[in-house]
Amino acid sequence: MSKTFTAHSRHTRKALQKMAQKRKMRQSKKETSSEQTSTQTENKAHPSTGKASQAEAPNEQDGKGAQTEKLTDAEAAKEQTHSPNTNNQNAAPKRAPTSPKKAPPKELPPPPESIGGLFGLLELLLKHRPKLFSLIAHERHLSDLIPGLLWLTLVCAFPVGAILGTYTGGWQIIYAAIKIPLLLLFTLAACFFAFWTWSQYFRTELSPAQVVSLSLSAISITSILLFGLTPLLWLFLDGSSGHYHRAITGLVCVFGLAGLGGVAVLYQGLRMLTWKTSSRRRGGTTAIAGIWITIYGFVGIQMVWMLRPYLFHPWAKGRPLTFLRTVEGSIYDSILRTLLTALGLQ
Repeated sequence: MSKTFTAHSRHTRKALQKMAQKRKMRQSKKETSSEQTSTQTENKAHPSTGKASQAEAPNEQDGKGAQTEKLTDAEAAKEQTHSPNTNNQNAAPKRAPTSPKKAPPKELPPPPESIGGLFGLLELLLKHRPKLFSLIAHERHLSDLIPGLLWLTLVCAFPVGAILGTYTGGWQIIYAAIKIPLLLLFTLAACFFAFWTWSQYFRTELSPAQVVSLSLSAISITSILLFGLTPLLWLFLDGSSGHYHRAITGLVCVFGLAGLGGVAVLYQGLRMLTWKTSSRRRGGTTAIAGIWITIYGFVGIQMVWMLRPYLFHPWAKGRPLTFLRTVEGSIYDSILRTLLTALGLQ
């Protein structure tokens, strides 16, 4: 009886276990079917969401991959910026662009064997100035060059003064003919020591004879150009008879034009003679030429004032002609008094 009871109890247990498993399977099937129906209804109502949900998984994977690629690119850029490049270390550092330097002047030609008199010197001044500067640089024939330049200045400046004196006539023709060469040469004599001092200050190593020769070359060119402008000066003065201020204006224009030619020759000579010796730290050739021209200009203006009169005012034609007028201070005092009178302050 006991054996049959135990066998029957085992059989019932197995049957109950099978029944429980079947119930679980049914419940799981019902749950899955309900979930499928709910998703189908949502897809019908919103068809785009279904596709989006289906594409979410691969998109998420692609996004993660893009983020990792961006991170790797950023890290690589940081490494390139922070890590020194071997090629850049070996390369020379770039320099800021600088303004092009002025080309040095051409080398001086060999000096000529002789000057050739006044006409040869005139040709050197007008056509072959590098040869003239070569004579000065090598200090060849300076004993002939300096007197030749003096004579050439006198010969060319004398007729300019004579044409200037025709405005008044009489003895003024001779007076003015003497005054114009004296004006040019006396001013240079007064400025010579200042020229040589400044040339030594700029370390040009120019000797006193070279300073005299170069300065006389500029003065000679000025007198030659003035002589070439004498027809224009005569026509201007003849047409301005009775018009004192118009004659003064023409005189200033003619002398200023000739003076520019002398300044150009002076600068060219200084540049060719002092290119290698002048101090670049202090300005060099341009500074020397500027100082020389400024000194000669201020001294020359005062010399013009001291050697007047050149043109007589029409109201003074009845007075006796004089070679020099009494000195009344400086020209700068006269200019200041004129300005104060014009402004009503004096």
